[in-house]
Amino acid sequence: MKNRVPQTILFGFIILMIFIKACAKNDSETKNNNTSQEESVKFVVVGGSGTILTSSDSNTWISENSGTSNLLSDVIYENGTLITIGGVFVDNVSTVLKSSNGKTWTSITTGTTKILYDVAYGINKYISTGSYGEVITSSDGSSWTLRSSGTTNQLHGIEYGNSVFVSVGDGGTIISSSDGITWTSRTSGTAYYLKGITYSKNIFVVTGAGGTILTSSDGTTWNTRNTGTSVSINGITYSKNIFIAVGDSGTILTSSDGSSWSSKTSGTSNDLESIHFGDDTIIVVGDSGTILTSIDGDSWTSKNSGTSYDLNGVSFIE
Repeated sequence: MKNRVPQTILFGFIILMIFIKACAKNDSETKNNNTSQEESVKFVVVGGSGTILTSSDSNTWISENSGTSNLLSDVIYENGTLITIGGVFVDNVSTVLKSSNGKTWTSITTGTTKILYDVAYGINKYISTGSYGEVITSSDGSSWTLRSSGTTNQLHGIEYGNSVFVSVGDGGTIISSSDGITWTSRTSGTAYYLKGITYSKNIFVVTGAGGTILTSSDGTTWNTRNTGTSVSINGITYSKNIFIAVGDSGTILTSSDGSSWSSKTSGTSNDLESIHFGDDTIIVVGDSGTILTSIDGDSWTSKNSGTSYDLNGVSFIE
């Protein structure tokens, strides 16, 4: 007589196999979805209390764990790597975080205790500037070297263009360097603090307090431009064939040449701190969680950031 497997046992075995297969499929789909979400991050925003937000479309924003409660001042994406910098001014604490995807961040030791305000990339190196004239450089974003800037003024902004680094700061401070190591002081023609800087169309454009905008073709000789405003202008970029500057009280200014400026309606009275262009979208961030987007620099739309912290920097992952 042949042995037979009872039908109840056979049925139970079939159900168990179906269940295991379904679980394996769900696990695979979850991993694929997580990978897809990481790959889809296009925009990264940083701000107060360690705030980091990411978005795939500039409309929906997700809060990420930065691992710090320190102020984050700026963020940059170069060579497949995100670097965000900041710190705590009153406690003399410096912060540098590094990420490959905008979601997982690693704290980096820099060797400085000064708060960092801005970071730029050029000639295969990152350069970050900060309080009391601090300048640090790195070839990989992980190992940093302290440099002498020749000033003790706060250095709020830095940019690379026309084969030169230019950093700007308090009291009209402008310094420049061809290698990021040796720095030379330049005459700005203003005593206002300077904050934002960009390079495009063969000119540097610098923004600052009192409605200040300066331009230079070489980073050495500077010209003052009339903006028609007296508020602080904090950030600037170039996109859609125009320079766009943002500042306090919701100020947005545009210019085709960096010399003549016109005002645009932002739809907010919050101070605007930074601006960036990517994926055919212009993004502005500012105080109280403000995020604005535009496709042309003229019409602006407010987005829900999900936070009330001040937002200070924004970058695009190419």
